[in-house]
Amino acid sequence: MNPQEAIEIAAGREFTFAGRWPKLNVYDQTDQQKKIVIDPNICSGCAVANAYQAMTSKVGDYAASLYEGAKRVRPNHKEEGGGITLHEVCEYACDRYGGEYHRLRTVQEILAWVAVVGPVAAGFKWRSGCEYPRGRGNWFQRIFGARWSVRKGPIMGNHAVCILGASSRDGGYVVIENSRGLGYGNKGTSRMPLKDLEETLDAKELFAYGIDFEEARNN
Repeated sequence: MNPQEAIEIAAGREFTFAGRWPKLNVYDQTDQQKKIVIDPNICSGCAVANAYQAMTSKVGDYAASLYEGAKRVRPNHKEEGGGITLHEVCEYACDRYGGEYHRLRTVQEILAWVAVVGPVAAGFKWRSGCEYPRGRGNWFQRIFGARWSVRKGPIMGNHAVCILGASSRDGGYVVIENSRGLGYGNKGTSRMPLKDLEETLDAKELFAYGIDFEEARNN
């Protein structure tokens, strides 16, 4: 499936928490946090693994296997000037598990993909406002997730996360699954307003990829 097909299928659909909601990969969050301390670039593997596991309901150390597999494809990546990118992990995941991936360039494409296909892997510029998501008390955070200030503060580096789902409530937002452990935000998740998502895309500070895994098509 490509982004335009997803948009056509999702046309007129309202995004709420009603209906099927992807599973959080709570079994792997702690392990992912440990791996990021050892190799910060593994967040790209975590983002794709979270999408794959949410779509297939599988549990396992997919973050490390995807990231290390992508490193084997390009063993000289450090000498070539940088770590393994989210794009490379997406490509490796499709080669390994079957499927195809597409660059999602607009908010409409991201929302349609989440609604029709599944979670989206996203890489972006990490700002200081992302460090400590805020909420309005425990009840608010449990139901809606902590708020993410992705447009506030200086850029601290690059990061990758998984966009699990979306809601049209409160002006609209997407739900982000991070890989910093269950103590981050609301059990490892936070939310990004659609306004911030659009601004980040327009500023070319966020690159989103929708992956259509063959294995997930029958789920």
